[in-house]
Amino acid sequence: MSDMKLEKRNAYICKKCRHVTLVVHIDEGVTPMMIRCENCGEIAISFMYRIPPPLMVSFDGSLLPTKEWFNDGGDQLKLRDRTDAKPVMVEYGNDTD
Repeated sequence: MSDMKLEKRNAYICKKCRHVTLVVHIDEGVTPMMIRCENCGEIAISFMYRIPPPLMVSFDGSLLPTKEWFNDGGDQLKLRDRTDAKPVMVEYGNDTD
């Protein structure tokens, strides 16, 4: 059995520079439709959990997100840099869990 945790994943694409920010949810909660692009600071729009496979899979079949949604005990999730850079197992067709 793998020690990688299956986490809910999403991506945001910047309207200006087309940079894609990959995110995972480590806690339950509602996330925004738009965030600031980590590349240029402009508006990035959610893929609504329907990430095209070429954007989310590295050569070894893992998703390497740069951000994560977490709950610090308040009523809303917060976005932070994902510093551990651990791979997240990819499971196709599981975008509505």
